[in-house]
Amino acid sequence: MARPWPFPGPDLRRGRSETRAASAIFPNNADDARQRELRTWEDCRGAGHEVSEATSRSRCSVVIADLVESVRLMTRDEFSVIARWRAFVAEVQGEVLPRRGGRLVKSLGDGLLLEFAGEIAALEASHDLLVCISRRNDGFPDDMQLQLRIGVHSTEVVRDDLDVYGSGVNLCARLAGLAAPGQVVVSAEARAAVAAREAAPHVAGFDDLGWCYLKHIEHPVQAFRARFDPPAAAVGAVKAAPAAPTASATPVLPSIAVLTFGADAPHVSPVVGPLLADALQARLAVCPLLHVVSRWSSRAVVPAGEEGLAEAGRALGADYVVCGTVRALGERHVASVELVEVADSRIAWAGRCAFRAEDLLEADDAPSIELAAAISMRIVESHLRRSMTAALPTLDSNALLLSASALMHQAGLEAFQRAHAMLEHLVERHPRRPSPRAWAAMWHVLQVTRGFVHDPQQVAGRALDHVHRALDNDPECALALAMQGFVHCHLRRDLPAAEEALSLSVALNPSEPWGWLFRSVVAAHHGDGERAWAWASKASTLSPLDPQRHYYDGLRSNAALVAERWEDAIRLAERSLSINGDHLPTLRGLAIAQVSLDRVDDARATGRRIVAVDPAFNLADYLAAAPPDGRSVRARYAELLAMAGLPSH
Repeated sequence: MARPWPFPGPDLRRGRSETRAASAIFPNNADDARQRELRTWEDCRGAGHEVSEATSRSRCSVVIADLVESVRLMTRDEFSVIARWRAFVAEVQGEVLPRRGGRLVKSLGDGLLLEFAGEIAALEASHDLLVCISRRNDGFPDDMQLQLRIGVHSTEVVRDDLDVYGSGVNLCARLAGLAAPGQVVVSAEARAAVAAREAAPHVAGFDDLGWCYLKHIEHPVQAFRARFDPPAAAVGAVKAAPAAPTASATPVLPSIAVLTFGADAPHVSPVVGPLLADALQARLAVCPLLHVVSRWSSRAVVPAGEEGLAEAGRALGADYVVCGTVRALGERHVASVELVEVADSRIAWAGRCAFRAEDLLEADDAPSIELAAAISMRIVESHLRRSMTAALPTLDSNALLLSASALMHQAGLEAFQRAHAMLEHLVERHPRRPSPRAWAAMWHVLQVTRGFVHDPQQVAGRALDHVHRALDNDPECALALAMQGFVHCHLRRDLPAAEEALSLSVALNPSEPWGWLFRSVVAAHHGDGERAWAWASKASTLSPLDPQRHYYDGLRSNAALVAERWEDAIRLAERSLSINGDHLPTLRGLAIAQVSLDRVDDARATGRRIVAVDPAFNLADYLAAAPPDGRSVRARYAELLAMAGLPSH
């Protein structure tokens, strides 16, 4: 609702209100924030952008109230909604503002921007707004009730006769967006000013919503939900944040540091601990959903006991720290390993592993593979568990990306839709980062491949829009190019365009597993079994710890079909289906491999599973959906699927 910041210049959107907020959240930066604030205004004056006599700058409390679902309400009964809203605004102007000493800055058809001299007046007025709007609902059904979301923030603004300006006004609007219908959400600054209940008669207390990530706000902001006595309106449930994220940075991927393992006995060779740490770090580094801190950095950190682990993690900029000790047991060694969350020093996982020192020098050493798999899956499970119940603004970007990438491949529409909400929220939070949009493109493709949507051309447009926006931000993003190839292959059925994008993806980053995986799909459509199998195997090698391992197995199983590796196709398909049993392409591949090995009874049982998942499936549609360059391969598969009992029409 606020106008853009009125002064030009690259730094002027970080005005005094924003820097004061930053000082309150990060006290150690208070002096720096004040100096930036002064430089900003000096630069403004030096550039000749004087504040005119018609404007002034002062501190106030801003209140923004938005009407919930205004478009739907207007569509249902425009006349009634307008009449009730006008009566509400008249009461606010005639009674609430004079009583609380406030000013109506602007009124729109679905919201109000108000300013008050102090925080207590703003909170009391917010309570009054909820009471006033509730009076307009007598006699109306539940689906036509007028409800408000309200944000309150104390900030410094630039004011003229028509409006108030500043980043603090924008922050207040974001706080209103956190509120559920009938709720008031306030900033830490506004809450701190209300010292006692006696000072604000209707304020019974505040519920801490934790550190919330708001659109276009660089750092997380602590927010609180106001409780009123008596309650002004029905208050919905908002989940509190489980923990405060690290404030210094908001990476999209969680970062992990592997510290050197210590010796638990004097006779343990001093090279064993560093050797195990190096092997484990190398395994974790190939997980596409983790950012691993360089061993050159982590080797330089020696934590002072258990209390120093979190401090060491913060020094390395890590969200997690892996540490442990090694002891000798005859010719073998036993490592005790812990995964520590830096934010709260909590041990997230602990385990043991027995090994021989020479095992760590092998290319496929089991000890480090076992430990890395357990650690990566524990991180994903932790984020996934939190993300299913917490409000999205309270989740850090790590949790959103990890959870969305896992949920979009799980069985069930509810989990799939939750993944979409997470990705949309992540795109809003990081509009200039390519990876959230790349994952959003993949989600749209999976709508079709999983059978939730049956209009591939319409979905393709949305998916490609995400891809193009990602590439606008980073033209060399290998992940976005891989997803572009995915869209062209599965939705547009344009294999040459898919191959062009995928070839560029792996050329820019030869370690991009999704580029190789989708490239194997294109090769399979062409009937090139040798390349399809080799590229799918390379993708699996590059991403051995990916939480979507079952998806890799499913596509690798289809590559095995083209290579006529029937046993491999069945093994990989069954392993994939043990996790995601409703994945139609994998079920079809399993039936094809079973018929090819004369296991017709098993194939017919698989065919019945296909029909149970997709009752509308028929071979005519299956053939029609083939890319032009892949029709001969699909025609051969259709004959085998017919032997599995699948209907022709």
